[in-house]
Amino acid sequence: MTGKDVVVKQVGIAEYADYLVSVGLPSPIAGLFAAVQQNIKDGELDVASSDFDKLIGRPATPLIDALTLIVKTI
Repeated sequence: MTGKDVVVKQVGIAEYADYLVSVGLPSPIAGLFAAVQQNIKDGELDVASSDFDKLIGRPATPLIDALTLIVKTI
């Protein structure tokens, strides 16, 4: 969308937690964030729901459409 390359570095959960601690996050908080990432990786948050659409009263804008709009306005 912006024409810039994005480098992605895949790291394990323990390495992620260690990194968070290395940049100043308290160890228990880093562990919590790492646990959430593990749950995401394991599909725990992959739940189909129309709750958000009901909450806002319309279909949600697809992420790609929202990001495209944002990039065009900056």
